[in-house]
Amino acid sequence: WVFAIFIISLEVRPFHHSLPEIHRDVIKTIKVLRFSWGRGFLYIFSGGMQLCLITTFNMIAGGVMMLIGIYCIIIGKSSE
Repeated sequence: WVFAIFIISLEVRPFHHSLPEIHRDVIKTIKVLRFSWGRGFLYIFSGGMQLCLITTFNMIAGGVMMLIGIYCIIIGKSSE
């Protein structure tokens, strides 16, 4: 649940919904999450943990999350 709160607080701002306290605290505490590549590593880590729960849905969700993480790292590194 902790990783889900982190991811939601990071991604909800572009959609004009705000969780200002949580977003501010997460970015202030873990500065690497300001960057796309930093979020990509979080997504890969979260997807890997999801993948370890051996059910069909969890393996699909974990795999998708890891692919999104790889995509974020590629996009983040190419934009530097």
